[in-house]
Amino acid sequence: MTYFRRTMKIGIAGTGNLAWHLCRIAEKSGYAVSQIWGRKAERARSLAAGVQADHIADPSEFMQDLDIIFLLVNDDAISEVSALCPIGPLLVHCSGSTSIDAIQAERRSVCWPIQSFIKGKNVSYANVPVFMEVESDRVEEKLSDLWKKSGMKVFSADSELRKRIHMAAVFAANFSNHMYTLSSELMKENQLNFDLLKPLIFESVERLRTTPPQLAQTGPALRGDQNTMNRHLQYLIEKPKLSELYKLISESIQEYGKQ
Repeated sequence: MTYFRRTMKIGIAGTGNLAWHLCRIAEKSGYAVSQIWGRKAERARSLAAGVQADHIADPSEFMQDLDIIFLLVNDDAISEVSALCPIGPLLVHCSGSTSIDAIQAERRSVCWPIQSFIKGKNVSYANVPVFMEVESDRVEEKLSDLWKKSGMKVFSADSELRKRIHMAAVFAANFSNHMYTLSSELMKENQLNFDLLKPLIFESVERLRTTPPQLAQTGPALRGDQNTMNRHLQYLIEKPKLSELYKLISESIQEYGKQ
């Protein structure tokens, strides 16, 4: 069995957005990415070259003396890839909605950072929360060190709690971004640039620094301004799906406004 060293040796299975950022996080924390594997060999070679790591052709080629292998693959592939990895290294997946039981290994953990990462875009890791599920205090200490040295905040969450937090994150980030997409389309229909709405969006987000979201809510639904809402729905009369979405969200806003 591999024991943790002062300078941990890390393997990465995957070449996506989080894999790119994990290479930077490890570097900031003083740890070495030693080997990288990915289904797309060219992407794996490129990522490995950027951190002077070795590219391998198959997960079975990961060295047994690695401290950690991060399984940064699609959720459905975690079980398959973990079963191909050698016995010895700690196997860690970083999925918010996947159980720790997906990892086919005795030594396993989960580390899920709540952040949307884009490959090639440098971001501040300061205060990004990471939810960890570990099976020993020693593992928790070492994994926490990896994230904390880059400024991230570490919390504990088992698989069930992590799924619920992941659902909340979908509402907060994915659904809100889809609303931006819809508003962008509405602006485009009127030959207007979505950039005109950005000061409003940025101010709305900035307000959340000091105000709970329920108290930061504004708009015609909260005010009970039915005349304005009817005018909006009249505009959407030929867009039945968008009209229904408008009604559902407005009703939800009004419901929470009464609490």
